[in-house]
Amino acid sequence: MCNLNIVIRKSDAPKKVIGAIPAFMMAVTSTSYQSNDDGDGLYCGGLLWKGKNKLDLFNIGAHLQKHNILISHQRVATSGFTTQFTQPFANKDFVLAHNGIISSFATEGKSDTYVFFHRFCEAFEKEMGGKKEDRREECIKKIIQELLGTTFGSYSIALFDKVTQRLYYFKNMGASINVYQSKHLLYLTTSHSNKDFLPMFSKEKFKELEVVGYVIYRIEADDLNMYEIGSIDAPKCEYERKGSLSNWFYKGWGLDYDKPTVDKMMSERDPITDDYFLQNEQSQKAKEKEGKYYYMFE
Repeated sequence: MCNLNIVIRKSDAPKKVIGAIPAFMMAVTSTSYQSNDDGDGLYCGGLLWKGKNKLDLFNIGAHLQKHNILISHQRVATSGFTTQFTQPFANKDFVLAHNGIISSFATEGKSDTYVFFHRFCEAFEKEMGGKKEDRREECIKKIIQELLGTTFGSYSIALFDKVTQRLYYFKNMGASINVYQSKHLLYLTTSHSNKDFLPMFSKEKFKELEVVGYVIYRIEADDLNMYEIGSIDAPKCEYERKGSLSNWFYKGWGLDYDKPTVDKMMSERDPITDDYFLQNEQSQKAKEKEGKYYYMFE
């Protein structure tokens, strides 16, 4: 999986905190890049840097200190295996960074995130039409719900609206995010261990915020609170017989255990962590069945 590292700061943050931003971002993104080295990217203040190699954020430190929102992404490629698909993606309206796998959006030669972003932007242009700018959030929420409603897989997505300077965040139960808030800062990271760098960044007291799956949040730089503005429909559990298998197949998660076993596993699992356990179990059973199996996130 990829790593997100996002910093949002208030305009009145102390100079010492602002001055520490380049070193902090270099530390957390370097740590994340160690296990996510297929690409490194960062958006800040209208500019986007990205490529295969680790970015040297000290070279752009002065720019990072001038702006309130920094969105970075360290990539493990699961589709679209060229640097063209290094994140974040951006156009004149939006910036998007994603951790997870939503294979229903992947097409031959392109990454799932790339396709999702372009479908989102196309739908937004169509939905906005001649609507006034104060309808942007309504349109954003509607499109997210339509594109991701009942979608299987895992996603943890940050979407920045350049026009309103608002950040939207949403995830499902197959992906995790860690959020830390202080008086002047909000930090979102995929890597729980990156919190260890916070005391070096600021002496302010940080509290961890809970982020609920399938909820769409709005964040503004001079507020730092996460406001719930909508929800995404979660996938429903369905079963069907598949191919030559005599057992039941759990749609979406790719389990070919018998139906009572699946029911028991799904009722007892921790939705945050056990999805990956189930994937590993499926991989093992796949080897035993000599190829007669179905992939998770199919």
